[in-house]
Amino acid sequence: MSTFSRNSMNVKTRTCIICKKTAKSAEHVFPAALGGRRTNNRIYCGIHNNKFGTYVAELERNLGLMNALVKIRPDRKDVPKSFMFESKEETFSLLGSDIDLISGVLPDYPAEAGEFNYQFVSTQDREKWFKDYPNDGLEIEVKSVREDKEYYTDPIPIQLHFGGPKTMYAVIYLALTFIADNYPDLARIRTLIKFKQNIVRQVLWKKAKKLNNDWLSSVAFWDGRDTDLVVGKSPFEFGHTIAISINSETGQVSCYVSFFSCLNFVIDFGCHELAKSGEFQSKTIFINPEADSAKGGSDKQVFESVSGDILDGIIDLETMIADGNAQKLVENFFEKVSAKKEVSLRADIRDKLSVADLASNKSHRYIIEFFSSFFDEYSQSIVNQTIKLRNANNNVPSIFDDFLNVLIEKGDHSGLSRNFYDFVKSMEFLFATVAIGYLLSGKKDLDYLVYDLLYGWRGKELIILTIRDSLLILNANPQHP
Repeated sequence: MSTFSRNSMNVKTRTCIICKKTAKSAEHVFPAALGGRRTNNRIYCGIHNNKFGTYVAELERNLGLMNALVKIRPDRKDVPKSFMFESKEETFSLLGSDIDLISGVLPDYPAEAGEFNYQFVSTQDREKWFKDYPNDGLEIEVKSVREDKEYYTDPIPIQLHFGGPKTMYAVIYLALTFIADNYPDLARIRTLIKFKQNIVRQVLWKKAKKLNNDWLSSVAFWDGRDTDLVVGKSPFEFGHTIAISINSETGQVSCYVSFFSCLNFVIDFGCHELAKSGEFQSKTIFINPEADSAKGGSDKQVFESVSGDILDGIIDLETMIADGNAQKLVENFFEKVSAKKEVSLRADIRDKLSVADLASNKSHRYIIEFFSSFFDEYSQSIVNQTIKLRNANNNVPSIFDDFLNVLIEKGDHSGLSRNFYDFVKSMEFLFATVAIGYLLSGKKDLDYLVYDLLYGWRGKELIILTIRDSLLILNANPQHP
């Protein structure tokens, strides 16, 4: 009678689980592009590992926005990868809480000689414009270049896309990889051949013109259940979870895959005699994509943490959408991102104030210049706070909203109207004055005050008071120009 161990490393388990050739590709068990740190050279041969890169690319495409928001660093890379997206013929780059305009609509080339002013949204656009300039007899000479800050007054729409047949195949590939990593003998049984054939044919067979959606819909499912209730709470704030459930009585093997405890799936691998041997224990693997390395706590394994049969109680996609579960799961993710952003912003402010060493520098000139420059750097937040006040319930007269509607307009002054631009600059000065007064009074926790000015209630109150006082002056002097 043969015995099997989940940690078996015999000759058979050193072969590719697809073709039985030598497995030595050292692939990442969880994709490197998504923050996976740990590798295993006993799952796929080089050819299949490379071909399955199509599935990794599909997962990266779907999770790119979320990874960029959390600032996940791909393994063996020095920095996180930005998320690129387009809106209104402009290309943006998002990383963490920062959105940068990369390229926009290029201006037309001059039809005749003369002096012209051209605006480019980036150095990249300007260089491309010069590089593609047609040689039609006119020579361009650059007399001066000025870089201006550009403010945004409208929300920049970003759409989160996840799902579709290709994505489901990618999730199956990921689940199979984890079974091979944790149960090498189980991953090589003959009764899993159909699974392997179906995921292979999509990336290797040239004649596979369409996906086998009938088979796909019978084995892979969206799941709207709360991840914590299915497999327990992840020890990682932005972790992924892979749970493999093995029923020793029925031989049922199934896998629960959760990205950020937000996008959840269940894969039904069917019933297999070998799974009844009692040698295989259900297991949950929590993955930390924010870990520095595989040795730095990238994975945490918990045995027998799966509650019951994973296949029982699945909440399908249609039900998820109808009862609001899908929206709730995504909202939970973005709430955590917002909390992470607040921590990051507070740390950034604290670090800049610490470097400035304002407490030990007695020069008032230095302090004034520092805060003037500091609030100019963060002036987009003043624009954002002002825009948020429009049509908000602030218990103010309707004339307040009327004033804001006139004030908040686009224009040629760094993207703002002249009045709005002047207002933002006046608020920069007011914020700097409050911060300087707070500092000179000897009070502590200056970083908390500065954060509240830029993102909290103090800034909001100052903006409201400034607008109210302006309205009072206008009412008292109706003929004032």
